[in-house]
Amino acid sequence: MTGYPRYEVLSYDHPAEQERWRELHYRLPPGAIDVFYLPEYAHLFELHGDGRACCFVYWESPDRFVLYPFHLRFIRDIPEFRHVDPEWTDIISPYGYGGYLASHQVIDWARFFTVFRDWCRER
Repeated sequence: MTGYPRYEVLSYDHPAEQERWRELHYRLPPGAIDVFYLPEYAHLFELHGDGRACCFVYWESPDRFVLYPFHLRFIRDIPEFRHVDPEWTDIISPYGYGGYLASHQVIDWARFFTVFRDWCRER
């Protein structure tokens, strides 16, 4: 994907993506850096069975971005939903904390949510 806005989805499963997730986290302003948004924290809950640890990264420009960690899980893995299409997925936040962190106070949030929604629908 070229130009802006754009996005990427990082996964803990891939060492290079895990490192990129961590590096972007530490590029956030000092007050925004939070252990609960690190890939290692998300991975703890992946090990618990909460789904694949991922991070949606929205790029508004080369220096403005939003991190949104989540767990991607197959709905059919939830006992009450074993009857649904095996390809259906949903996302949940890592336990205890959810939401996004932004590199700057001024972000086009409407655009962020549109891009994220479109990615979710494509899945």
